[in-house]
Amino acid sequence: EDNIAYVDFSKDLPENLNVGSSGEILVLSAIVNTLTEFPEIEKVQIFIEGEKTETLAGHVDLTEPFERNEEIIKE
Repeated sequence: EDNIAYVDFSKDLPENLNVGSSGEILVLSAIVNTLTEFPEIEKVQIFIEGEKTETLAGHVDLTEPFERNEEIIKE
């Protein structure tokens, strides 16, 4: 919808994600960068169990959709 992919994960993802801020950024970037490979997707909004969540591991704000992060991709 409106070039945003809405992705819904189970509560197992944040409950089992034992990472620091860098690890959380890597996980989110992998999800977002994979989905934004599709030309119709410009942003990704993460949900947990059908609800917006503030964070996965306590470090990154998930309340707004994410855009592709080219800086994280190694050439």
